[in-house]
Amino acid sequence: FVDFRIARWNGGAWSAVGAGLSTAPTALTTFDDGSGLALWAGGTFTSSGATPLARVARWTGASWVAGPAGIATGGVNALAAYDDGSAHGLELYATGSFTLTGVPGLPNIARLRGGAWEPITLASPGIAQIGARLAVFDDQLGPGPALYVSGSFSAADGLPSMGLARYAPTGLPGCVGDPGVAFCFGDALDTQVTQVCPCANYGAPRHGCANSVNANGALLVATGSTAIDVG
Repeated sequence: FVDFRIARWNGGAWSAVGAGLSTAPTALTTFDDGSGLALWAGGTFTSSGATPLARVARWTGASWVAGPAGIATGGVNALAAYDDGSAHGLELYATGSFTLTGVPGLPNIARLRGGAWEPITLASPGIAQIGARLAVFDDQLGPGPALYVSGSFSAADGLPSMGLARYAPTGLPGCVGDPGVAFCFGDALDTQVTQVCPCANYGAPRHGCANSVNANGALLVATGSTAIDVG
C-alpha cells in the first residue's frame, strides 16, 4: 500500500489521484481559473511525486499542477470560490497561516486575482493568527452573499473579531473596503450589525447595551476553536 494522501471514489472502489501529494490536503474545492472547472487542493504539501508544488495545486484530470505562486510559507486550511461584486467574477480565496511573497506580515487570508495571490485589500493586515474555515452565506444585510472566515483569531482588518469575521460584497453599507467586520451588539456604531437597545441605552464601542451593573455594557469574549461545516 502506498500512501498518496488523497484518493477518489468511482462508486465501487478508491483509487489514487495522480502521484498524490507530499502531505495530506486540508482543503478541497472546485474552481474555474479560466482553464476550465477543476478540483483545487490546499495544505502544506510541496510536491506531487517529482512535481514541485507550493501549498495550492490544481488537478488537471491526469496530474497535479502547481497553483499560482505567491503563498510563500505556512499552509492553507480552507479554499472557497466567491464573487465580491467588484466585476471580477468568482475568485478563489484561501485562508490559513501563511505569508505572501512581497507582503509584510502574515495576512493569513488572500485571493487569487490576475493569476497571482494578493491581500484582500492593499491596506489590509488580514486576520490575526489563523484562519480555519471559509463559507459563503447570504446574511440578508446587503446586495448579496458575504464570505465568512472562522478560526483562531482576535482581529480582522484591524477590528476586534473573536474567531469569526465577514468580508462584505462591494457596496454593502458600512462595510466598503473592510475585509473583516466585527459583530457588535448595542453600541450604535454600525446600523447593519448593531441590535437596538430597549431604552436607547447603548454601551461602549464593541460592547452591549448599558445596564445597572456596567454603564459600558457587557463585552462578549470566546475561547476554544471554531469550525464551519460546509458539507
